[in-house]
Amino acid sequence: MRSVENGYRHVVKNDSRDRVSVEVGDLKDASRFHPQMKLCRWGASEAENECNLSIRATGIGSVIGDAGGKIRWKGNDYEVHMYDRADFDQFGAFEFEWVLFSRPARNFLNLSVQHKGLKLFQQAGGTTVEPIEGGTRPENVIGSIALYHESKGGLVDAAGMAYGAGKFGHVLRPEAVDANGQRVWCDLVIVNPVKWRVVIPQAFLDSAAYPVVVDPTFGYTTAGANAFFTFSGATANIATMATTRIAASGDTVTQFTIYASGDGTEAPKLALYTVSGGEPSALHNIPYNTFEATLGWVSSGEGVSVGLNAGSEYCVAYSSVNAVANGINVFYDTGSPPGRFNSTDTTFGASFNVDGTDSGTKYSFYATYTAGSAGPTNLKTVNGLAKSSVKTVNGLAIASVKTMDGLT
Repeated sequence: MRSVENGYRHVVKNDSRDRVSVEVGDLKDASRFHPQMKLCRWGASEAENECNLSIRATGIGSVIGDAGGKIRWKGNDYEVHMYDRADFDQFGAFEFEWVLFSRPARNFLNLSVQHKGLKLFQQAGGTTVEPIEGGTRPENVIGSIALYHESKGGLVDAAGMAYGAGKFGHVLRPEAVDANGQRVWCDLVIVNPVKWRVVIPQAFLDSAAYPVVVDPTFGYTTAGANAFFTFSGATANIATMATTRIAASGDTVTQFTIYASGDGTEAPKLALYTVSGGEPSALHNIPYNTFEATLGWVSSGEGVSVGLNAGSEYCVAYSSVNAVANGINVFYDTGSPPGRFNSTDTTFGASFNVDGTDSGTKYSFYATYTAGSAGPTNLKTVNGLAKSSVKTVNGLAIASVKTMDGLT
């Protein structure tokens, strides 16, 4: 955690295509330190971002300081501790904790919230979410909030930002822990667009040994938090409409990627369908295998080259056609349309026979393409450099820039 301006900054991932950073304190307010954390992603620099989420605890207080990477703020009713959790999972997370030293007068804590470029999807209750298809939801995901880019992901430009399936991160279900190690789940309530509330069971507060720590954990994960189990002959052909793409001349898909788990012997298949009338329509290419791991993002091998037709709209589809009895877990978050369509077929068909309506589900698979356009054709130089030597402009691939300085 590095001191900057009126707060702190921690660069979690210094990748030009997927930069992740956290700011602690409000860097725009020099008057005082605020108990605030701001998670930022997809920035051209650590001080810039395409999307962000800020949360702030209420109350008056002052910063205590940085102790071993943990920023502490002391208010009248509680302390707030903010720190990175690189060990949380394979992606890491950021912890925002209230520390209560005595039983509070009320059983909830408020957060003010701001966000940019994001859509928020609260996950429903219950650990079995799709019993017919074997879907499961971990306890720490019940009532949690999945965060997605408002318009990117699904079909990703290899020279642009690494949006993947479009997921920005995940606010997990809060938990309270007392001094004796007794734990209880709390409820995360979206009161309105700029206010969240963490509700702690009153019975726990009445019997707890203080101090009590209450957290929401902010995961940097780019994968869905829920698991969907598929196996041969089951619901096996799924297309995601969460983010589609209308192809430009020369666009070519070079890789398919999925977040999945299994026993390592099975290979999920991914392919493209054209889109017509807002639904998946015709199979565009021979499906490609991905290499499955025990858990993680896995991609197709070399040799993928799928040309796209200029002006046609495309979406990505998944099938468990190769799955055997052990099955494959594919990960997702629930959301609102556009999202998932099911097919009546159990394998890839020449036509996508839609079964039902769009469920809004956000699946963790996507395709990567290389853009065929050379960018603005009449533009010769950019800041004195030959256009041919310029790869990106403000974080965008030059091929995706349509006009610059009025030139096409």
